[in-house]
Amino acid sequence: RGTAPGADLTAIPGTDTELLAAGPLTRLDLTTDPVTVLEEANVGPGVAVAPAGDRLWGTDGVERTIPGLTSTGVHHGDGDAIALEHAAGADLLLTAHEDPRSLLVHQVGRPAPTHRFAMDVVEGGVATTPDAATVYAVTHHLPVGTNLTLEILDVSTTVSEVAPATVVAGIASEVTLTGQGLGAVEATVDGAPVDRDVVTPTELRVALPALAAGEHDIEVSGANDVRIGSSSN
Repeated sequence: RGTAPGADLTAIPGTDTELLAAGPLTRLDLTTDPVTVLEEANVGPGVAVAPAGDRLWGTDGVERTIPGLTSTGVHHGDGDAIALEHAAGADLLLTAHEDPRSLLVHQVGRPAPTHRFAMDVVEGGVATTPDAATVYAVTHHLPVGTNLTLEILDVSTTVSEVAPATVVAGIASEVTLTGQGLGAVEATVDGAPVDRDVVTPTELRVALPALAAGEHDIEVSGANDVRIGSSSN
């Protein structure tokens, strides 16, 4: 027993002797009576904890260690989030923001979002299955305060188009891939790694080496492969 700084409690996986309490975030030792405050940090109103119990993410976007509550140097999101959810099975972090109004999807440990959905999510209005196969968001209709909508989002990584579809053989060139979930991917051509430039989470530029005439595969991590042609004409 004892005084906790807030009523919003979060368990730490792997231990039944410690607990996290919000407002500011405080790590509590439950073996003492009253409970002892071990450390605290300002992380925003929401928090998600890694399954291993060694890291957490606050709605301020900062990844922190457990114990210590110190920053790892990784920051997710566009400023403070109004909703935060961790898809443990896929190791994805979902953050919803007011400015700009958006829902971002991150691979944990990588600041650049894989997906960016333009939507006005309500505070706390994000949920996901552990494997992120289904992501839910509750959004405002405009004007704000009229109706709420439950959105079901697809956060897979796919490539829908490559342009140009044919390049000149023997000359280094570049193609642009269009799709979704392209914000933090790697690319290969015929199995060999190549440079890529993320324009947006829906557009990726891929540098091609001088290719022999024929067909070639572009592979994007986590996505379907696409094929381009190389012609001497």
